[in-house]
Amino acid sequence: MSVDVLNTIQEWFAQSGDKSEFWRCEPTDAFTVIGPSSESADTIYVYSTKPLCVTAAKREHREFDGLGFIGRYGLPRAKDVEWTGRLLDGRRMVFLGDMDPVDLMVFAWWRASLEPDQVAYLGVSDHYLQRLEIVIPENYTMELSPCEQRAMPVLEAVCPDYRSLVGPGGAALLDGGMKIELEAVATRLGPPGRLLLPAVG
Repeated sequence: MSVDVLNTIQEWFAQSGDKSEFWRCEPTDAFTVIGPSSESADTIYVYSTKPLCVTAAKREHREFDGLGFIGRYGLPRAKDVEWTGRLLDGRRMVFLGDMDPVDLMVFAWWRASLEPDQVAYLGVSDHYLQRLEIVIPENYTMELSPCEQRAMPVLEAVCPDYRSLVGPGGAALLDGGMKIELEAVATRLGPPGRLLLPAVG
C-alpha cells in the first residue's frame, strides 16, 4: 500500500502542470535544520513545508528550544528519507503545514515513507486552531487553485483520513474549494507567533 501511495503522489507532483503549488524538490534544494537544545529519546522533530515562518517562531520563543526542526518547501525525494531517518534516529516527527491538498499529500508521503507511528499530523486543522485559541476569519482563507481542486480525488486516495486530520470545519472548507495557509495563522497570531505551541503541549 505504501508503494502505491508514494508512486501516486510522486506522479501527481510530476505531472500536475502546476509547479507553483505542486513543487517537487530538486536534489540541490537545501533543508533548513535547527537542532534541539538537548536531545533524548523523547525529543520531537517538527517538519514543515513553510520553513521561514516556523523558524521565526522557533527562534523568538524559547519554550520551543527543545524541539528539533526540519524544513523545506515542496515534495521531498526518495533519497531524503534515509537522511531524515538517520537524523530522527527513531524519534517522532510531527508535520506542520497548510490545510490544502499540497501539504496534506506531502504529509501522506512522509507517513508512507517512515514508520507509520513515527509521523503525526500537526498541520492547520480544527484542533490546531483550537489549541492556539484563534479563529481564522473568512477573509484569511484562500481559494484552492484549479490544480488543487483537481487534486482532491487524489488526496482522497492517498490520504483517506484527511477529513479526520483537519476536522469537520476544515473538511467543510476544503469541500467548498477553500484552504488555510500557515502564513494566515502566523498573521492572525501576530508574527512571529507561537506556531509550534501544539507540538509541546
